[in-house]
Amino acid sequence: MPGASASGALEEPYAGTTAHSLLDALTESGRAELLSIARPVSFLRGSVVLRQGGHTRGAFFILTGSAQASVRLPGGEDLIVMQVEYGGVIGEMSLLEHGTCAATVTALTNLDGLFVGRDEFRILVARRNLAALEVQQALTLNLCAKLNALNDQTLAWRTPEDVAYSAPAKSDPMQGATRRPALAFDYRRFLPLLPLFQDWDEDEIDGFADLTSVLQLQRGETLFFEGSAASACYVTVRGALDVAAPVAAADVAGTPSHLRRLAVLGPGHLIGYRSLIENSRHGTRVRACENSLLMELSSAHFLELYNGASSLSYRLQKVVHTALLRSMAHTNLTLARLVNMAKVGAANRAALQAAIAAQAI
Repeated sequence: MPGASASGALEEPYAGTTAHSLLDALTESGRAELLSIARPVSFLRGSVVLRQGGHTRGAFFILTGSAQASVRLPGGEDLIVMQVEYGGVIGEMSLLEHGTCAATVTALTNLDGLFVGRDEFRILVARRNLAALEVQQALTLNLCAKLNALNDQTLAWRTPEDVAYSAPAKSDPMQGATRRPALAFDYRRFLPLLPLFQDWDEDEIDGFADLTSVLQLQRGETLFFEGSAASACYVTVRGALDVAAPVAAADVAGTPSHLRRLAVLGPGHLIGYRSLIENSRHGTRVRACENSLLMELSSAHFLELYNGASSLSYRLQKVVHTALLRSMAHTNLTLARLVNMAKVGAANRAALQAAIAAQAI
C-alpha cells in the first residue's frame, strides 16, 4: 500500500517522469507548425494548471520546471499518477477530443511553457499537410506511452479477480485460420450501426471494409498472445473479446504469476492498434468470450491509412484517438478502484487484529 505525503497524496506507485521531449522529437517543420499556434504561459510553484473534472481547453508543453498529475480518490486522498518535466505535455487529450480533465496537475516548481488551444490545433490538423500530421502522430504516441505507464500501475496492485498464469503457445494461434473476403450473409449492412463507424459515410465504410478480411473465432479461441508479433488490427463486428494482461510476481521481477482481465470488448471496438502504432509486440492476451466475427486489417493497410491524409485516414485517426481516450479513462477508474480496495483490505485487517487482541486480553 503506498504511503501518504503530508498533503494527503498517495506517494506511490506513479508512472514516473517523462523520458524525452516531444518537441525535440519533432522535425523542424513539425515543430515550426506547432510553435506557430502556441503562446507562452507561466505558473508559480503550487499553482493548479488543470483541475480534475474541469473542461479541457488545450495542451501545455513544458519548457522549464516540472509538474505533478494526481487523481482524487473517493475517500478524498490524491493518487499521484505522473510527474512531467521538460518536453512533457499536459492535457494533450483535449487536442484530440472534447472532454474533461482526468487529473489535477500542479506545478512542483515555477513553470514556463507553451499553450496550444484545441480550436487552433484542429485548424492546424485540418490543413492535412505532413507537418501537421506529424504533430498529431507524436501526440498519439505520447498518449500511448502514458497509457502504458498507467496500465503498469494497475498491474502493480493485486486483485481477487487475478487468475493463475498459463504460458502462451509458442506459435501464432491464428496461423492457418480461414480468412474470407466476405461471408454468405451480408454483414456489411450492419457496419453503420457500430459505434466505430459513427459519422462515416457509405463510401468510407465500404472503402475500409474492402481492405479487410473476415475472421471468425469460436468461443475460447485466442486471437493473439502477449509477446507475439503484431501483424494486424481487428474490428469486432459480432461477439465479444476478453483482453487480459500478465501480472509479474512481486518476488520474481518480470516473471508473470497471474493473469488479469482488463476489459471485455463487444461489437464496434478496434483491437491491436497500439502495437502497430508503437511498432511493438502485443502486451496483452485476447481471446473470444463467445463466437465472434472480426474484420482483420493488415499492418500494411493500417499504417498506410494511419499515416495518410485522405478522408478515410482522417476517420481512422479519429477512431484511434477515441479508443485511446476511452482506455485512459477506464484505466484511471480501475486504478482508483484498486487503490481503494487495498485501503479497505488494510482497514479490515487492522480491525480484525484489534478484535483478536481484545479477545485475547
